[in-house]
Amino acid sequence: MRSGLLTDVQLFEDYPETYWTDVSRRHRWIRGDWQIATWGLPFAPDGKNKLRRNYISSLSKWKIWDNIKRSLLTPAMLVLLALIWLLLPNPGFWMIGFVIFWFLCPWLQMLYSSSENLKILTQDRILLKWQTLLKRA
Repeated sequence: MRSGLLTDVQLFEDYPETYWTDVSRRHRWIRGDWQIATWGLPFAPDGKNKLRRNYISSLSKWKIWDNIKRSLLTPAMLVLLALIWLLLPNPGFWMIGFVIFWFLCPWLQMLYSSSENLKILTQDRILLKWQTLLKRA
């Protein structure tokens, strides 16, 4: 049996052309995450469906549970919206807070990501400058 290791790869994928293509893709991904959810536990089923010690790394387990958490975010937000309208006094006020939170989080994430990309870009330029200086010497 042969195997290989590939790390530090970024896959860029186009947005789906239609809404239903996007829904189908997300459903497939989420279904796959839930199918391997038992691998996030200390014991996982083997080929004979018996529980054995799970030897995958803590990082891999964390990635599995992070995907599960992300798949529960949309239903949790829907439940939160229902609770706002059904239980809280003055739901309009709470909806404004909900919308601000909903749009502020992606903006903060984008700003953080942009700053990290600028650091990488700056580091690449510094390395390029050092390489050209070393070639001249």
